[in-house]
Amino acid sequence: MTVNANTSLAYPSGKSPLIPKRMGPVMAVTILPVAIGGMMAAANTAKLSLAFALLWLFLVPWSLFKRWAAMALPVVAASLLVFTVLVLPFNSTAFIINYWTSALLLLMSWPRQ
Repeated sequence: MTVNANTSLAYPSGKSPLIPKRMGPVMAVTILPVAIGGMMAAANTAKLSLAFALLWLFLVPWSLFKRWAAMALPVVAASLLVFTVLVLPFNSTAFIINYWTSALLLLMSWPRQ
């Protein structure tokens, strides 16, 4: 493998990542309110938020180096938003935390070209 100015060792194809490396820790910390709300929830529907949070925390480190994981982040954020609107009781604590966090995650995970 020859290395030129357009190639890096992390991205041998020369393609830039969809998620900037400096956004990784910010995106991981942003999901913590949903994870905490899911852990202390009494209802089973609110506990599903914890599954979305764990999936998000699993995908964020991978999205820095794998393009498929970076493309899955907006899908996970959008599915958390749809789940929040359709399943959780309106104006509950879990609804408010999940709604605003998933909207922020969707904006942060949108691909930048």
